Amino acid sequence: ASHLLRLRPYGEQCELRQLQEGDKLFQTVLGFLEEDALLPVPAPVAAPKKARVGDPEELPFGWHQRGATQAGAYGAYAWNEDRGSEDTWSFASVAPAPPSMQQAIAQQAQQQQQQFQQQ
Repeated sequence: ASHLLRLRPYGEQCELRQLQEGDKLFQTVLGFLEEDALLPVPAPVAAPKKARVGDPEELPFGWHQRGATQAGAYGAYAWNEDRGSEDTWSFASVAPAPPSMQQAIAQQAQQQQQQFQQQ
């Protein structure tokens, strides 16, 4: 190895160190670990305060007054009488079917040939 990337704990500065010819990888890494063991452990981050039940600040404005256009569901998941029973619904993809593997290989070869001819 000619270089050694040192990633340090606790957000300390990382470094890329070039190894000299006489450097031993094990001794270098061990020295890094011993230095890092001497770093002071930072205080833990305080947990966020939990909102009290009924606190108006816990939800966005207007959230408590939201409503559904149809009973029992919200948005696109609502029951629609005009669409009929869910057994009749179709969830087919509107995307075109992908080409077969042989067609895809042939198309790729044709494109590469065209690019080669243009050069």
